[in-house]
Amino acid sequence: MAFQLPVVMFILAKLGVVSPRKMRSWRKYAILILLILAAVITPSTDPFNMMIVFVPLYLLYEAGIIVARLFARTPVETGART
Repeated sequence: MAFQLPVVMFILAKLGVVSPRKMRSWRKYAILILLILAAVITPSTDPFNMMIVFVPLYLLYEAGIIVARLFARTPVETGART
């Protein structure tokens, strides 16, 4: 399921639900949520094992931001063109 994170972020950006800029501004909250998720996923209390889970999750989040930035829906320009 974790590997679907960039796909979900791409779809949300393509639909215009959230922008890549907003995803970047939410980065500190995403890190906190990913750390909590990594702590829940790992069976031991060892911080090393938790980081083994956290780092790929964080890289997937960053990849999602990059993909969203490349393919996000741009706002439609308003006004008359000359």
